[in-house]
Amino acid sequence: MLARDAADKLKLSKIIALHTPLLGSLSGPGRMDTDAKMSKSNPSGTLLIHDSKKVLTKKLSKAYCPLEREGNPVLDIWQHLLEPALEEIVIERPEKFGGNLEFKSYSELESSYLSGTLHPLDLKNGTAAALFQVVKPMQDACDDNSEYYDTLLSAMN
Repeated sequence: MLARDAADKLKLSKIIALHTPLLGSLSGPGRMDTDAKMSKSNPSGTLLIHDSKKVLTKKLSKAYCPLEREGNPVLDIWQHLLEPALEEIVIERPEKFGGNLEFKSYSELESSYLSGTLHPLDLKNGTAAALFQVVKPMQDACDDNSEYYDTLLSAMN
């Protein structure tokens, strides 16, 4: 609200704020909190836009991923970030484990996981691959216009 009020005084365009549900920490619930939010102060429990595919895979391989919907950060990522951003839902996996799995919707993916048809590691690896697919164009844009990105990083330090 403050930024919108200040924009009028500074004769700038008003910002648009998008609010989304908080994603749960990849580390799972904390001691005192039943649904700890993702926080950049815990690098292993959060996903960063500049993470490589290898780093995303490593972080997600350790993610809390119970065989239930409530408080499952990996399913939250699919529901709130990936499904709206991707045209198709594909869980990549080696041929020796049955090959790739395709889902028509997030709810189909969720049902497959909760029924035990989709293995937790397949879900985690597929999530890492899909996340990288979403962030890669943003990483490329930062690389192509590194002077803007470098200025932003220096202002944050």
